Amino acid sequence: MAKDVRLSFGPASLKQQMVLQDMETDLLVVGGGNGGGKSHMALVKALKYVQDPNAVVLIVRLSYPLLKSAGGLVSESKHIYSHFKATWKEQKLEWHFPNGALIKFYAMPQDLTQLQGQQYSNIIVDEAAEFTLADILALRARLRAVRYKGKLNMMATCNPSRGSWLFDFVSYSLDENGVPLAGTEDITRWFVILAGKIFWGNSREELFERHGQGYVLGDDFRPLSFRFIPMDIYSNPILLKNNPAYLADLLAQSRVNQLRFLKGSWTAVTEGNSYIRREWFNFVSFPPSEVTNRGRGWDTAASVVSESNPHCDATAGVLMSRDKMGHYYIEDCNTFRKLTDGVLREIVNTAHNDGLDVPVLLERDTGAGGKIANVYFTKYLSEQGCIVRSTQMSGHSSKVNRILPFAQMVEARAVSIVRYGDSRDEWIEPYLTELESFDGGRGGHDDMVDATGCVFNYLCRSVQIPTFSIPSLTQASPIPTV
Repeated sequence: MAKDVRLSFGPASLKQQMVLQDMETDLLVVGGGNGGGKSHMALVKALKYVQDPNAVVLIVRLSYPLLKSAGGLVSESKHIYSHFKATWKEQKLEWHFPNGALIKFYAMPQDLTQLQGQQYSNIIVDEAAEFTLADILALRARLRAVRYKGKLNMMATCNPSRGSWLFDFVSYSLDENGVPLAGTEDITRWFVILAGKIFWGNSREELFERHGQGYVLGDDFRPLSFRFIPMDIYSNPILLKNNPAYLADLLAQSRVNQLRFLKGSWTAVTEGNSYIRREWFNFVSFPPSEVTNRGRGWDTAASVVSESNPHCDATAGVLMSRDKMGHYYIEDCNTFRKLTDGVLREIVNTAHNDGLDVPVLLERDTGAGGKIANVYFTKYLSEQGCIVRSTQMSGHSSKVNRILPFAQMVEARAVSIVRYGDSRDEWIEPYLTELESFDGGRGGHDDMVDATGCVFNYLCRSVQIPTFSIPSLTQASPIPTV
């Protein structure tokens, strides 16, 4: 006689229990080191929502291939939801439950207006560090199910990423190594977004007292609660039991890699892969008053974000100067994604803001196409009053060679970043993240890296003729005249 097997889907640790029981936080973020089981917890948590027959739960990833990949969310959901008599609709990527509740899998559209008109009771964003803050806010605006009796809220899973929008949300909880502090999961914070800027407080009342002037609490001033529950392999005892070698592999890693993959550090960089470390930079409050040379180097791309190319290259322009002592200053970095006409207009506008005496520095790609493009750019910019300088560049294999002299100067503590302490500094964090992440490989973006190498190589090769005065070689004779 076949043995009756009963399956149980629930928490296997205290932190997993916290994730499943928290139904009140407006934005719950779960993530950390490898092996924590965050995506599995997200699928199980959706079962809590669908106990209400009016629940319409949206589970989002950045693209449909990521949703449908082997071992992905759709595949794993079939091992869970089928045990609850739910019916799978392959065409719509939906689970329909006997009580009328629904779980829908969805890829984030590039055009956020496509979300208009949609209504959900709960939203789960998997790998939220891949999204932008604008994506998250657009999704939150879809939380408006009328008949759902529970709290309308959002859960996000993530892997640590210093360059993501999440870093500012979780930075309060990190130690000097970027690892979440013990007890972080017990803290609930509050935030409100006013005119595109996020303000934080320890309570709704504190937020309103500091930033609520001219608003009505609960009307046009609505603080949202936020909670971060860090998870790692120790939060997933089932994995430790079934695959003990996984922990051994993590413990065999170097110290930096253990910080990243075992402890869930948000700031550690894979050891041995980075040519530049952010702690090597100096920071100053103003650009130098006297410079020997200044220029803005550009790495151009003629592309815009689309569904087929959501992570296209950006055009980046880095403004750098050099003083008479041979110290370099990075004063600004401008990045954007536009087609050719928009790129040219933006470069011209930036050149006018920098001053037309600051040269526009372009790298000329190899091949006939690169030469033609460079001639077109040079002609257009020159006719707009810009001083244009072009340098020949070789293929991808020389990217490291072009940035290595700058990296050596940074390591020698001879490069400063101008930090004003206001909105003009928004470029600094993504700039440092890209430089620190650059390993010379083909993966990831290196637009700001290339622009930095372009302007640095121009400045250090520019010959500055020193100014000096010839002393007078005549003087009054010491012999008295008669």
